[in-house]
Amino acid sequence: FVPERLIGTFGVRINYHSEYSKFNEFTWGRQYSPRFALIYRAAGNGEGLYWLKLKLLYNSAFLPPPFLYRRRGIRGFRGADQLKSQEIESGEFIISGDITKNLSYGVFLYSNKLDNIIARSGDVYENKKSNRINSGLDTEIKYHATLGRIETHSFINYSYAFEVPFNDTLSHTYFEVLNPSFYNQKSSLRNYPVHMFNAGVDFTTVKRKKEVDIKKSNKPSLSFGFNIQYIGQSTVALSQNELRDLPSAVVLDTRARVIFKKLTLGISAKNLANNAYFLPALAFRTKMLRAENRMIFLNIQYNFN
Repeated sequence: FVPERLIGTFGVRINYHSEYSKFNEFTWGRQYSPRFALIYRAAGNGEGLYWLKLKLLYNSAFLPPPFLYRRRGIRGFRGADQLKSQEIESGEFIISGDITKNLSYGVFLYSNKLDNIIARSGDVYENKKSNRINSGLDTEIKYHATLGRIETHSFINYSYAFEVPFNDTLSHTYFEVLNPSFYNQKSSLRNYPVHMFNAGVDFTTVKRKKEVDIKKSNKPSLSFGFNIQYIGQSTVALSQNELRDLPSAVVLDTRARVIFKKLTLGISAKNLANNAYFLPALAFRTKMLRAENRMIFLNIQYNFN
């Protein structure tokens, strides 16, 4: 994207480029990818805290067929004669804010409309006849506080995703994703977990004011934390008619550090319980990849300033 011509800047930025707005001079001519955003922030309390922030975003983008599909020069990458660009329209609605100076929240809703999806059919890549809507919800709560000589930082995050077939009207408007009749169908989400949950906390010792005043900087701070993640069940498509369910998994990560003035020593563990589980992986023939076993890292950091 090259902003050759700046049309407006009064809170709304509109750009157009006479040359690069064309993404395929042979077939499609010109293509536009509009983006819009509306942002509202309620009055703050004077301390940089805002109890309500709203964001509404819209984005339209396209994916031209790769060069190999169009030229059909390599076996296995041949595209259909009338192969169209894959298109996506996405909308996001974000609600966030600060409940107190220590507690904040965020809710993220999204819905993506995918058209002209390019998929392989035998030895030819072609546009699928059915389109899709994939939507979801992300929520997060963050909390931090200092209790005596212990500083704590914690978070809780949950996400939910689903997908439904979508055959829209010829008007091709994004707002058809708001039609509730489309969501009466069973979710057809593939290659991604439906539910995910993640929670973590870190504890760090802080120096007393007296120790800071007399510059006892050689006394280190200690830090310890962990987070636990739940990865829900997912379904992968081995072929058009064969599906495989990947079971859910629980993963525990831990970490600890000793923090000196210039030197930090740390140790961390991924998948501490050494649980065996699989994740979706489209690049593999089996459409799944075994997750990493327990891994332990030693970290050394030195500040030369």
